[in-house]
Amino acid sequence: LCPMDKLHRIGRLKRILAGRRRPMPLRDIMDAMECSESTARRALYSYRDDFGAPLAYDRKQGGWYLEATRDDGGVREPTGHETGLAQPARAARS
Repeated sequence: LCPMDKLHRIGRLKRILAGRRRPMPLRDIMDAMECSESTARRALYSYRDDFGAPLAYDRKQGGWYLEATRDDGGVREPTGHETGLAQPARAARS
């Protein structure tokens, strides 16, 4: 998977979960992202583990949701180094 594809998938997942008031079942995430269960799970875990998103699973309601961890409810944006999309350093000119 190309790093850009991964970044787009994570961005899409963020948009899907951001406006929700209730936890979203995995099946609904799969439908919204038009992907398989394994791809949806990889995106969820990557969003949480690689990008530090406050993503949680509610067993009682059977779904995933974003916890508000800052006063503005925002999620930390990944940097280029975290996404693998950082621009390579340019060599110094002599």
